[in-house]
Amino acid sequence: MAKLVVPGGNGFIGTEICRVAVQNGHEVAAFGRTGRPALTPARHPWVQDVEWRAADVFAPDTWRDLLDGTDAVVHTIATIREHPDRDVTFDRVNAESALRAAEAAVAADVGAVVFLSVRDKPPLVPYAFLSAKRRAERALREDHPSLRTVTLRPNLVYGARKTGTPTLAAVLNQAQGMRPHPYATAEGRPLPVEFVAAAAVQAAVTSTMEGTLTVPQIDDIGRTSGLVDPNAASTPSLAPLLVGLGGTALGAWLLRRWRAS
Repeated sequence: MAKLVVPGGNGFIGTEICRVAVQNGHEVAAFGRTGRPALTPARHPWVQDVEWRAADVFAPDTWRDLLDGTDAVVHTIATIREHPDRDVTFDRVNAESALRAAEAAVAADVGAVVFLSVRDKPPLVPYAFLSAKRRAERALREDHPSLRTVTLRPNLVYGARKTGTPTLAAVLNQAQGMRPHPYATAEGRPLPVEFVAAAAVQAAVTSTMEGTLTVPQIDDIGRTSGLVDPNAASTPSLAPLLVGLGGTALGAWLLRRWRAS
């Protein structure tokens, strides 16, 4: 069994990675600015098996000790909205935070870093978002050759705990073939959060995995790895549309929810 450290582990995808890792017997430590997520042990008993910490990735002294005995760092910190007045920029959050984590991992003799990136630019999000992700990918490979690096490139990741994403996934799936956006293609289709988490954990603990995982590869790992039950994965839903939301209103509502999260 492996020990994983998950920067951003209290976020939507991060918590699922922690859950999948713990339920498959791995030791997990996770940190974020707010520490432990708002999940009750009664409904989510696995949260008690994670070592949670409130820490800032840019202040490594607040979390560096978590790396003792760690096999892999799984970086999930990201933002799709900038707030320069609060020092929240795409480059700082989506790229520099990963490179800081990688530097700490190298110093602690951690063998691998798994980086959650993206295949295509999300709708209505500036290209600087994608540029920052790509910069991080390049720097992880070039600046830290001693690390085994695996990059996951999903597009929309959906699940019940991320309001609106199952409906948006259903809309994008229905749009496949019309090609209005890369998120509505077979190569860039939405993925359930359980499959993305399974791929991240598999990448972290498999010494032969390296490089970039595409949407079809992530989907395949989620279905076949045995880390999650494919039949229990999140499913797209057009329910809000069926109860009366019009197409334009639905799209605007979903995009607002997505960008606000």
